[in-house]
Amino acid sequence: MLGKLAKYLRMLGVDTVYFTQTDVSTLIEKAYQEKRIILSRNTKLKHIGGFPDFVFINDDQPDKQLSEVLKHFKIHISRDSFLRAASRAIKN
Repeated sequence: MLGKLAKYLRMLGVDTVYFTQTDVSTLIEKAYQEKRIILSRNTKLKHIGGFPDFVFINDDQPDKQLSEVLKHFKIHISRDSFLRAASRAIKN
């Protein structure tokens, strides 16, 4: 559900893991072990307590998802920094 968002975050230099398995307990365990924040559109996760930081992503459009994440974490990027990150990704 968030594959393109993960791609955008990687382009910005964010250490991102895109978890594709359906087992929520494995996801939570991995997040604990790796000290990660879970970003998800899975409404079931909103009602489970006792796991690492969690941010529910409301929108289904990747560009708006990215805006949500940047706003939530108070990350400010300029258009130029995004273009430089995209350029680096293309070269690699």
